[in-house]
Amino acid sequence: MKKILLLGAMVFVLEGGVLLGQKTEKSGYPFEIKGKVATAVFAEKTYDQVWGATIKALIASNYKTTTLEKDAGLIEAVHIKSASTRDWEDILETGKAEESSITAMVETQGDKVAVSFRWETGEKFTLRSAKSNRNRFCSALYNKMAELLYGEVEKK
Repeated sequence: MKKILLLGAMVFVLEGGVLLGQKTEKSGYPFEIKGKVATAVFAEKTYDQVWGATIKALIASNYKTTTLEKDAGLIEAVHIKSASTRDWEDILETGKAEESSITAMVETQGDKVAVSFRWETGEKFTLRSAKSNRNRFCSALYNKMAELLYGEVEKK
């Protein structure tokens, strides 16, 4: 019983540290989330430029593309586990955590190009909520894309 209480207290302290360490200000490239889909719009860039930036941002985030259908605007990718992730799975004796995956839709909207991400987290143990992880993950991807397309992203 004491071990369970101690473990619960440790999780509570760790979660509190994570929350305190998070920035409360929103920064980076703007995007909107509706349900489980995040969408950002890129102006003054061609479809081909945004398509290429999307693929490069996914690769930089350690994702491997599994489907590329440029005419349809569809990109599917799966996360490549790091050695440390595999080690933790061995320690926790799970070994079967499903990889996170992402589906991207790249669409022309007049003179702009929209990129929508639907991120599936897989079966991972995490101290953060799925919504918080999705927001952080999408923000990092859109920031990387904006950096590739426009240069450095300004903080708002």
